[in-house]
Amino acid sequence: MTCTRRLNSTDPHVGRFQTAFRAALEIALGNFKTADTKRVAAVAVILYLSSSAAWCGDTSAAGNATVPLDGKNQAISPQALRGTTWWRVATERGLDPYILYAVALVESPQVNNRLATPWPWAINRQGRTIIPSSRTVARGILNDALTKGIRAIDVGLMQVNVRWHGHRVRSPEELLDPETNIRVGADVLAEAIRSAPGNLTLGIGRYHAGWHNDTDAYRYGQRVLAVAQRIRWLL
Repeated sequence: MTCTRRLNSTDPHVGRFQTAFRAALEIALGNFKTADTKRVAAVAVILYLSSSAAWCGDTSAAGNATVPLDGKNQAISPQALRGTTWWRVATERGLDPYILYAVALVESPQVNNRLATPWPWAINRQGRTIIPSSRTVARGILNDALTKGIRAIDVGLMQVNVRWHGHRVRSPEELLDPETNIRVGADVLAEAIRSAPGNLTLGIGRYHAGWHNDTDAYRYGQRVLAVAQRIRWLL
């Protein structure tokens, strides 16, 4: 159950909101090919920083954060994330909360009722992305894979890989707890960034691409930084 604000279908700006959320997903997936199209899309993006009171912490500030309708590039206050799990976990590990959230958005994007958010029950099983409707459904998919000996499976908001990072929890099912998933993902992200001193793009990219594929790592790092920057500008 989400706590993101829903849009009234009679609102004259609904069409713009719909376009914005489509653009948010396109940016997260890296589907824009040129800088100009990225900038045009970014002006339209609307992202809500929290989608469930159960795992986002206090949503009194973050839940109401929207892109101004005039589309101006406005730097947002750190208050937009302060008090949420994203903020607490990131600051504990010396991470930028916007980068942590951007990684989650790139890893597990879900568009529902015109709202683009990271999805806490997202599963990637051997390269196939699955967006379960609930934690119960996600648990069934995860346990089925594990029963069959499949470990190449990414779980939750931060798409934590069971094969490489399952040792960080007592049981893979714990990765379906959103706060646990954020914390484990943040630990991995912090380690990846520390592995590339002075090169934030490469460090972020190693979260996804590992330590031995710098080309893909740079590409991923650039995508995450672009998403994080648009969140700062437009929320």
